[in-house]
Amino acid sequence: MFLGVKKLFGLASIIIPVYNGSHYLDSLMLMLEKQTYSKIEVLIIDDGSSDNTWQKLTTYTSRNFNLRIFKQKENKGVSAARNKGIENAAGTFLFFIDADDLIENDYVYKMIKIICEKNVQFLTCGYTEFSGGQDTFVRSECSVSSDLNQAMSLVLKHHGICSALWNKVFLSSVVQRNDLKFDESIYIGEDMLFIALYLSNVESWCEIADVLYHYRINNDGVMQNYKISNEFNKNWISEWKAVNIAEAKVLKSTSKFNSDVFLHKKMKITLKLVGRIKKYNYYTKDSKEIIKYLRKNILLLLTNRSFSFKEKVKALFLYL
Repeated sequence: MFLGVKKLFGLASIIIPVYNGSHYLDSLMLMLEKQTYSKIEVLIIDDGSSDNTWQKLTTYTSRNFNLRIFKQKENKGVSAARNKGIENAAGTFLFFIDADDLIENDYVYKMIKIICEKNVQFLTCGYTEFSGGQDTFVRSECSVSSDLNQAMSLVLKHHGICSALWNKVFLSSVVQRNDLKFDESIYIGEDMLFIALYLSNVESWCEIADVLYHYRINNDGVMQNYKISNEFNKNWISEWKAVNIAEAKVLKSTSKFNSDVFLHKKMKITLKLVGRIKKYNYYTKDSKEIIKYLRKNILLLLTNRSFSFKEKVKALFLYL
Protein backbone atom coordinates (compact mmCIF):
# COMPACT_ATOMS: atom_id res chain seq x y z
CA MET A 1 0.00 0.00 0.00
CA PHE A 2 1.54 3.29 -1.10
CA LEU A 3 0.27 6.35 0.73
CA GLY A 4 1.86 8.82 -1.64
CA VAL A 5 2.53 12.54 -1.40
CA LYS A 6 -1.12 13.46 -1.97
CA LYS A 7 -2.09 11.76 1.27
CA LEU A 8 0.12 14.24 3.08
CA PHE A 9 -2.77 16.62 2.70
CA GLY A 10 -5.35 14.15 4.00
CA LEU A 11 -7.57 14.91 6.96
CA ALA A 12 -6.33 14.03 10.45
CA SER A 13 -8.98 12.97 12.96
CA ILE A 14 -7.97 13.54 16.59
CA ILE A 15 -10.17 11.57 19.00
CA ILE A 16 -10.22 12.75 22.63
CA PRO A 17 -12.36 11.21 25.39
CA VAL A 18 -13.00 13.48 28.38
CA TYR A 19 -14.48 12.66 31.77
CA ASN A 20 -14.69 15.45 34.36
CA GLY A 21 -11.74 17.14 32.70
CA SER A 22 -13.00 20.70 32.32
CA HIS A 23 -9.90 22.11 34.05
CA TYR A 24 -7.70 20.76 31.22
CA LEU A 25 -9.81 21.99 28.31
CA ASP A 26 -8.40 25.50 27.93
CA SER A 27 -4.81 24.27 27.58
CA LEU A 28 -5.98 21.44 25.32
CA MET A 29 -7.66 23.91 22.96
CA LEU A 30 -4.55 26.08 22.81
CA MET A 31 -2.37 23.10 21.88
CA LEU A 32 -4.80 22.03 19.18
CA GLU A 33 -4.95 25.56 17.74
CA LYS A 34 -1.16 25.69 17.54
CA GLN A 35 -0.85 22.53 15.43
CA THR A 36 1.11 23.29 12.27
CA TYR A 37 -0.92 20.78 10.24
CA SER A 38 -4.01 22.55 8.93
CA LYS A 39 -6.34 19.72 7.88
CA ILE A 40 -7.52 18.59 11.29
CA GLU A 41 -10.84 17.60 12.75
CA VAL A 42 -11.08 17.22 16.52
CA LEU A 43 -13.67 14.86 17.97
CA ILE A 44 -14.13 15.28 21.73
CA ILE A 45 -16.42 12.83 23.50
CA ASP A 46 -17.76 13.89 26.88
CA ASP A 47 -18.04 10.53 28.63
CA GLY A 48 -20.91 11.36 30.99
CA SER A 49 -19.07 14.06 32.95
CA SER A 50 -20.68 15.42 36.12
CA ASP A 51 -18.70 18.68 36.07
CA ASN A 52 -19.03 21.52 33.53
CA THR A 53 -17.07 19.75 30.78
CA TRP A 54 -19.98 19.81 28.32
CA GLN A 55 -20.78 23.46 28.97
CA LYS A 56 -17.16 24.43 28.31
CA LEU A 57 -17.00 22.32 25.16
CA THR A 58 -19.98 24.11 23.67
CA THR A 59 -18.15 27.44 24.02
CA TYR A 60 -15.23 26.17 21.89
CA THR A 61 -17.20 25.31 18.75
CA SER A 62 -16.41 28.67 17.16
CA ARG A 63 -12.65 27.97 17.27
CA ASN A 64 -10.58 28.11 14.09
CA PHE A 65 -10.20 24.36 13.74
CA ASN A 66 -12.93 21.84 12.99
CA LEU A 67 -14.26 20.80 16.40
CA ARG A 68 -17.01 18.21 16.76
CA ILE A 69 -18.34 17.39 20.21
CA PHE A 70 -20.35 14.40 21.39
CA LYS A 71 -22.01 13.70 24.72
CA GLN A 72 -22.63 10.30 26.27
CA LYS A 73 -25.43 10.42 28.82
CA GLU A 74 -23.58 8.20 31.25
CA ASN A 75 -19.97 7.31 31.98
CA LYS A 76 -19.28 4.30 29.75
CA GLY A 77 -15.49 4.40 29.83
CA VAL A 78 -12.76 5.46 27.40
CA SER A 79 -13.30 2.48 25.07
CA ALA A 80 -16.93 3.42 24.39
CA ALA A 81 -15.91 7.05 23.93
CA ARG A 82 -13.16 6.17 21.47
CA ASN A 83 -15.49 3.88 19.54
CA LYS A 84 -17.87 6.82 19.25
CA GLY A 85 -15.00 8.84 17.84
CA ILE A 86 -14.04 6.15 15.32
CA GLU A 87 -17.65 5.87 14.14
CA ASN A 88 -17.78 9.59 13.39
CA ALA A 89 -14.23 10.23 12.18
CA ALA A 90 -13.83 11.31 8.56
CA GLY A 91 -10.04 11.47 8.44
CA THR A 92 -7.43 9.43 6.58
CA PHE A 93 -5.33 9.38 9.77
CA LEU A 94 -6.48 8.64 13.30
CA PHE A 95 -4.88 10.04 16.45
CA PHE A 96 -5.96 9.25 20.00
CA ILE A 97 -4.80 11.65 22.69
CA ASP A 98 -5.69 12.26 26.35
CA ALA A 99 -7.06 15.62 27.38
CA ASP A 100 -4.64 16.09 30.29
CA ASP A 101 -1.45 15.42 28.30
CA LEU A 102 0.76 17.75 26.25
CA ILE A 103 1.62 17.68 22.54
CA GLU A 104 4.22 19.55 20.52
CA ASN A 105 3.02 22.05 17.91
CA ASP A 106 4.25 19.82 15.06
CA TYR A 107 2.94 16.57 16.57
CA VAL A 108 0.37 15.92 13.84
CA TYR A 109 2.43 17.32 10.95
CA LYS A 110 5.55 15.26 11.64
CA MET A 111 3.62 12.05 12.23
CA ILE A 112 1.71 12.36 8.96
CA LYS A 113 4.77 13.50 7.02
CA ILE A 114 6.84 10.50 8.12
CA ILE A 115 4.13 7.86 7.73
CA CYS A 116 3.71 9.03 4.13
CA GLU A 117 7.43 9.40 3.34
CA LYS A 118 8.34 6.02 4.83
CA ASN A 119 5.26 4.41 3.29
CA VAL A 120 4.35 2.48 6.44
CA GLN A 121 1.00 1.72 8.02
CA PHE A 122 1.92 2.24 11.66
CA LEU A 123 4.06 4.98 13.13
CA THR A 124 5.07 5.91 16.66
CA CYS A 125 7.06 8.85 18.04
CA GLY A 126 9.24 9.56 21.06
CA TYR A 127 7.54 10.57 24.30
CA THR A 128 8.09 11.60 27.88
CA GLU A 129 6.30 10.71 31.07
CA PHE A 130 6.08 13.59 33.51
CA SER A 131 4.78 14.35 36.97
CA GLY A 132 4.81 17.69 38.76
CA GLY A 133 6.51 19.36 35.81
CA GLN A 134 9.49 16.98 35.85
CA ASP A 135 10.18 14.26 33.28
CA THR A 136 10.33 10.82 34.87
CA PHE A 137 11.06 8.93 31.63
CA VAL A 138 12.03 9.74 28.05
CA ARG A 139 11.79 7.41 25.06
CA SER A 140 13.54 8.68 21.92
CA GLU A 141 14.66 6.01 19.46
CA CYS A 142 14.37 5.38 15.74
CA SER A 143 13.57 2.27 13.72
CA VAL A 144 12.12 1.46 10.31
CA SER A 145 11.23 -2.13 9.71
CA SER A 146 8.89 -4.74 8.32
CA ASP A 147 9.64 -6.84 11.42
CA LEU A 148 6.24 -6.63 13.08
CA ASN A 149 7.33 -9.04 15.79
CA GLN A 150 9.78 -6.35 16.93
CA ALA A 151 7.01 -3.75 16.93
CA MET A 152 4.70 -6.03 18.92
CA SER A 153 7.44 -6.73 21.45
CA LEU A 154 8.09 -3.01 21.91
CA VAL A 155 4.37 -2.31 22.30
CA LEU A 156 4.08 -4.91 25.04
CA LYS A 157 7.16 -3.63 26.85
CA HIS A 158 6.23 -0.88 29.33
CA HIS A 159 9.06 1.45 28.33
CA GLY A 160 9.27 0.42 24.70
CA ILE A 161 7.13 2.28 22.21
CA CYS A 162 4.54 1.29 24.84
CA SER A 163 1.00 -0.03 24.65
CA ALA A 164 -0.64 3.41 24.85
CA LEU A 165 -2.37 5.03 21.87
CA TRP A 166 -1.23 8.61 22.26
CA ASN A 167 2.22 8.55 20.57
CA LYS A 168 0.96 6.73 17.49
CA VAL A 169 -0.89 7.38 14.25
CA PHE A 170 -3.22 4.85 12.65
CA LEU A 171 -4.69 4.60 9.16
CA SER A 172 -8.47 4.76 9.20
CA SER A 173 -8.55 2.48 6.14
CA VAL A 174 -6.95 -0.34 8.16
CA VAL A 175 -9.30 0.26 11.10
CA GLN A 176 -12.40 0.31 8.90
CA ARG A 177 -11.41 -2.58 6.64
CA ASN A 178 -10.86 -4.86 9.62
CA ASP A 179 -13.70 -3.46 11.74
CA LEU A 180 -11.33 -2.67 14.60
CA LYS A 181 -12.96 -1.38 17.77
CA PHE A 182 -12.10 -1.05 21.43
CA ASP A 183 -13.37 -3.85 23.66
CA GLU A 184 -15.72 -2.06 26.04
CA SER A 185 -15.55 -4.91 28.58
CA ILE A 186 -11.82 -4.29 29.13
CA TYR A 187 -10.89 -1.59 31.65
CA ILE A 188 -7.11 -2.07 31.70
CA GLY A 189 -5.16 -3.06 28.59
CA GLU A 190 -7.77 -1.89 26.08
CA ASP A 191 -5.13 0.18 24.28
CA MET A 192 -2.74 -2.77 24.05
CA LEU A 193 -5.48 -5.02 22.67
CA PHE A 194 -6.45 -2.50 19.98
CA ILE A 195 -2.84 -1.92 18.91
CA ALA A 196 -2.07 -5.65 18.81
CA LEU A 197 -5.04 -6.29 16.53
CA TYR A 198 -4.08 -3.31 14.36
CA LEU A 199 -0.50 -4.62 14.00
CA SER A 200 -1.79 -8.01 12.91
CA ASN A 201 -3.40 -6.28 9.91
CA VAL A 202 -0.46 -4.21 8.61
CA GLU A 203 2.82 -4.96 6.86
CA SER A 204 5.32 -2.38 8.09
CA TRP A 205 5.98 0.14 10.83
CA CYS A 206 8.26 3.00 11.79
CA GLU A 207 9.46 4.65 14.99
CA ILE A 208 10.81 8.19 14.96
CA ALA A 209 13.04 9.67 17.65
CA ASP A 210 11.25 13.05 17.75
CA VAL A 211 9.73 13.55 21.19
CA LEU A 212 6.29 14.86 20.29
CA TYR A 213 4.06 13.65 23.12
CA HIS A 214 4.19 14.20 26.87
CA TYR A 215 2.18 11.86 29.06
CA ARG A 216 1.01 13.16 32.42
CA ILE A 217 1.26 10.54 35.18
CA ASN A 218 -2.16 10.61 36.82
CA ASN A 219 -2.55 8.89 40.18
CA ASP A 220 -6.32 8.60 39.80
CA GLY A 221 -6.16 5.67 37.39
CA VAL A 222 -7.40 2.15 38.10
CA MET A 223 -3.90 0.71 38.05
CA GLN A 224 -2.21 3.54 39.90
CA ASN A 225 -4.53 3.51 42.91
CA TYR A 226 -3.99 -0.13 43.87
CA LYS A 227 -1.54 0.85 46.62
CA ILE A 228 -4.23 2.71 48.54
CA SER A 229 -6.99 0.17 47.89
CA ASN A 230 -8.33 -1.89 50.79
CA GLU A 231 -9.91 -4.56 48.61
CA PHE A 232 -9.32 -6.34 45.31
CA ASN A 233 -10.58 -4.40 42.30
CA LYS A 234 -11.99 -6.91 39.82
CA ASN A 235 -11.13 -4.52 36.98
CA TRP A 236 -7.44 -5.39 37.56
CA ILE A 237 -8.18 -8.82 36.08
CA SER A 238 -9.20 -7.26 32.76
CA GLU A 239 -5.55 -6.62 31.87
CA TRP A 240 -5.00 -10.39 32.03
CA LYS A 241 -8.06 -10.93 29.87
CA ALA A 242 -6.87 -8.30 27.37
CA VAL A 243 -3.47 -9.90 26.79
CA ASN A 244 -5.04 -13.35 26.42
CA ILE A 245 -7.58 -12.07 23.88
CA ALA A 246 -4.78 -10.34 21.98
CA GLU A 247 -2.63 -13.47 22.00
CA ALA A 248 -5.45 -15.73 20.83
CA LYS A 249 -6.70 -13.44 18.05
CA VAL A 250 -3.29 -12.35 16.75
CA LEU A 251 -1.66 -15.77 16.65
CA LYS A 252 -4.76 -17.31 15.10
CA SER A 253 -5.11 -14.70 12.36
CA THR A 254 -1.52 -14.46 11.13
CA SER A 255 1.89 -16.13 11.18
CA LYS A 256 3.76 -12.78 11.35
CA PHE A 257 4.50 -13.14 15.07
CA ASN A 258 6.49 -15.57 17.17
CA SER A 259 4.36 -17.72 19.44
CA ASP A 260 6.14 -16.42 22.55
CA VAL A 261 5.80 -12.70 21.74
CA PHE A 262 3.16 -12.31 24.47
CA LEU A 263 4.97 -14.40 27.07
CA HIS A 264 6.94 -11.57 28.68
CA LYS A 265 3.87 -9.34 28.99
CA LYS A 266 1.81 -12.16 30.50
CA MET A 267 4.48 -12.85 33.09
CA LYS A 268 4.71 -9.16 34.00
CA ILE A 269 0.93 -9.00 34.51
CA THR A 270 1.04 -12.23 36.50
CA LEU A 271 3.63 -10.81 38.89
CA LYS A 272 1.46 -7.75 39.49
CA LEU A 273 -1.73 -9.67 40.06
CA VAL A 274 -0.70 -12.72 42.09
CA GLY A 275 0.54 -10.56 44.95
CA ARG A 276 -2.76 -8.68 45.05
CA ILE A 277 -4.76 -11.90 44.76
CA LYS A 278 -3.01 -13.32 47.81
CA LYS A 279 -3.08 -10.05 49.75
CA TYR A 280 -6.83 -9.65 49.39
CA ASN A 281 -7.61 -13.39 49.40
CA TYR A 282 -9.36 -13.03 46.05
CA TYR A 283 -9.76 -16.54 44.64
CA THR A 284 -11.96 -16.90 41.58
CA LYS A 285 -11.72 -18.94 38.41
CA ASP A 286 -9.73 -16.16 36.74
CA SER A 287 -7.37 -15.54 39.66
CA LYS A 288 -6.66 -19.25 40.02
CA GLU A 289 -5.79 -19.36 36.31
CA ILE A 290 -3.27 -16.56 36.83
CA ILE A 291 -1.63 -18.36 39.77
CA LYS A 292 -1.48 -21.54 37.70
CA TYR A 293 0.23 -19.66 34.88
CA LEU A 294 2.92 -18.38 37.25
CA ARG A 295 3.58 -21.87 38.62
CA LYS A 296 3.77 -23.34 35.12
CA ASN A 297 6.24 -20.73 33.85
CA ILE A 298 8.30 -19.98 36.96
CA LEU A 299 11.45 -21.68 35.66
CA LEU A 300 11.26 -19.77 32.38
CA LEU A 301 10.95 -16.49 34.28
CA LEU A 302 13.92 -17.28 36.55
CA THR A 303 16.19 -18.06 33.60
CA ASN A 304 15.08 -15.13 31.44
CA ARG A 305 17.51 -12.17 31.42
CA SER A 306 14.77 -9.68 30.65
CA PHE A 307 13.43 -10.03 34.19
CA SER A 308 15.23 -8.18 36.98
CA PHE A 309 16.67 -9.80 40.08
CA LYS A 310 13.93 -8.10 42.10
CA GLU A 311 11.24 -9.59 39.86
CA LYS A 312 12.77 -13.06 40.16
CA VAL A 313 12.83 -12.83 43.95
CA LYS A 314 9.22 -11.67 43.91
CA ALA A 315 8.26 -14.56 41.65
CA LEU A 316 9.88 -17.08 44.00
CA PHE A 317 8.13 -15.50 46.98
CA LEU A 318 4.76 -15.66 45.23
CA TYR A 319 5.43 -19.22 44.06
CA LEU A 320 5.99 -20.53 47.60
